[in-house]
Amino acid sequence: MKRIFLSLSLVIVLFALTCCTLDFSHEIDSSMDDLNNTIKDIAGDFIREDEKHSVTSDTSTDVNLDNIEVGTEVGQKCPSYSVLRFDKNGLSLKYINPTETGKVTVVNFWGTWCGYCINEMPYFDNAAEEYAGDVTFVAIHTDDYFSETAVDYVKSNYPDSKIIFAKDKNTTGGLDDCYTALGGVGYYPYTLILDKNGIITYKATGAISESKLIEEIEKALG
Repeated sequence: MKRIFLSLSLVIVLFALTCCTLDFSHEIDSSMDDLNNTIKDIAGDFIREDEKHSVTSDTSTDVNLDNIEVGTEVGQKCPSYSVLRFDKNGLSLKYINPTETGKVTVVNFWGTWCGYCINEMPYFDNAAEEYAGDVTFVAIHTDDYFSETAVDYVKSNYPDSKIIFAKDKNTTGGLDDCYTALGGVGYYPYTLILDKNGIITYKATGAISESKLIEEIEKALG
């Protein structure tokens, strides 16, 4: 913006200096008026464009989380919960909290025993590659059958995936802990999409299509 106004100012000065050597005052005044009006129009366009972007930026970042209810429905702040990560080499000592990544986050609860989960996992893997750096993908395996199948399955099918794989736990004998805390009611797969503030923008019990996944990610990204 500064460069544009500097260039325009230089044009005005050069034009004025040139006109000073001519004896056509009426024509000079008319030309200068036209030039000034053109400059105002150009400057106005840039100012309006800056104001538009400024308003958009303020709207997207000015979120008062204190006024948003914590819960598991769309529009609510997702409850905070950390789960243990694993990869093709097994369980690690690292945790991931899907609600505090600072990015749009896709959370998928799945299990190797679940056919629908297995069928839709390539969609998440493709999207994780496509949105690398902008969206975090966390796939949380059930406590059931984890030790028997999960690590080997990831090693065989997604050894280099950008998905963050994690393990749920079960301390109650009922439904898994994180799954329950984030609104699961007993059906798999279960998917949540959170915006960068951890607010739920989408939730679905059951399989999701690849096109619907992309559509909802784009909405969360804004």
